[in-house]
Amino acid sequence: MAEAAVDRDPKNPMAHYLAAYLAGLEAENQPLKGLSLVPAIERGALEASRLNPGLDHGGPDRMLGELYLRAPDPPVSIGDLEKAIFHYQRAVMQDPDFVENRLGLAEAYLEDEDPGPACDQLQRILTRVPPANGWEGPWRQTLGLMKQLCEMETQDN
Repeated sequence: MAEAAVDRDPKNPMAHYLAAYLAGLEAENQPLKGLSLVPAIERGALEASRLNPGLDHGGPDRMLGELYLRAPDPPVSIGDLEKAIFHYQRAVMQDPDFVENRLGLAEAYLEDEDPGPACDQLQRILTRVPPANGWEGPWRQTLGLMKQLCEMETQDN
């Protein structure tokens, strides 16, 4: 039905996004078909990003970031760490407060063995996530220790 919506209204970013999303779900649920669905996921997410990059809190670029991060590298598929980072950065620009955007970017930086920017993203997430009731003190202490650890990691590299 999502593909029919794309055919009916090719300028509808939600139709492209949903078609890509559903192809991704099918790839997750049927791993043997996964590689054959990668082009459909990429095509739909790229078009949705072009038409409305802010859709679903930067969802099209977040989807592309995840696709490029998780797909096998060429020649098997389209995995590309630089593209993953680029698209996660675009998702963060669309909605800096949406935790999944920053988590994806942090994961891509870690995969790229670049701990400084990864630490920065994780710290930004933690400062936006409120501590559970009664955990304010330990939460602040944890955030402070993480900041120290990240500074040490950055100095080592």
